[in-house]
Amino acid sequence: MVKKIIKYPAPSLRVFTKAVSFPITDEVREHLRDLEDTLKASADGLAIASNQVLAEGHQVFIVRDVAELTEKFEGGLCFNPTWKPRGDDVITDREGCLSFPGMSFMIPRFESIIGEFQDIDGNKHSVIFDGLLARAFQHEYDHLTGVLFIDMLPKKAQTQLYNTIVQRKKAGRW
Repeated sequence: MVKKIIKYPAPSLRVFTKAVSFPITDEVREHLRDLEDTLKASADGLAIASNQVLAEGHQVFIVRDVAELTEKFEGGLCFNPTWKPRGDDVITDREGCLSFPGMSFMIPRFESIIGEFQDIDGNKHSVIFDGLLARAFQHEYDHLTGVLFIDMLPKKAQTQLYNTIVQRKKAGRW
């Protein structure tokens, strides 16, 4: 079922999600279907984290069903992820977020990472991700730990963004 995407500044976006145990429960399976449906219904989202649709989310994100992406992400699902940089190269590029519709910012991310995660059967994987895939992994991992991409902006820019969103909410445009 397509769910409404939780938007900033909702407190649930700042919560550290709970680890997924295996075998996965029917509750988690239903949540996965909701995540898939919600991502498919999104025109421009590359991936979505559990706590963007469920206030008490699980440590899982899903990547859009694109062959190049899902090949590395084992069908698009990534459970209980962690990552570490592979080298020191950091690239600053434009990044958006479904919880910040219509907004994007220049965000620094490691160019290459080693992502570790479990698939739907609980099997562990360690995969090298570069470029866009590395950026997506870091972005979604951050969601699952209560970190938002705007946290990488200067404090003054964060304050201005918050004020802009408050004004949009008051005007019914958020």
